[in-house]
Amino acid sequence: MKALGLELRKVGTMKGLYSEIDMVLKNNNIESGGITFEMQREAAAHALHKMMKVEKYFDICTIQNIMSLCQINISKERLNYYRVFHCVYWNEMLDDTRLRLTALILDDFRQILNPLN
Repeated sequence: MKALGLELRKVGTMKGLYSEIDMVLKNNNIESGGITFEMQREAAAHALHKMMKVEKYFDICTIQNIMSLCQINISKERLNYYRVFHCVYWNEMLDDTRLRLTALILDDFRQILNPLN
């Protein structure tokens, strides 16, 4: 069955769909309108992986979106440095530049990606 442009899995009705949604949210301790720290961590990790491995170029928008989602502040100096590399392919960077840029990014998001250390 299709509803709202979505393929409904074996639930059959809109009521069944929303019952399933409520169950998923409840099982994951997700309050109405909110997200969990674990969801922030997963989103940040997936977005950074996509930027570094799949898209193959640096994207300042990814950095800014993760900052916003996770409410992390990055120094103006580092953000200006990052802006210089917007849309530059990782493989076109000098090896040392790529290594430093990656280290800076992982350092900036350390508190969300590795909160136990």
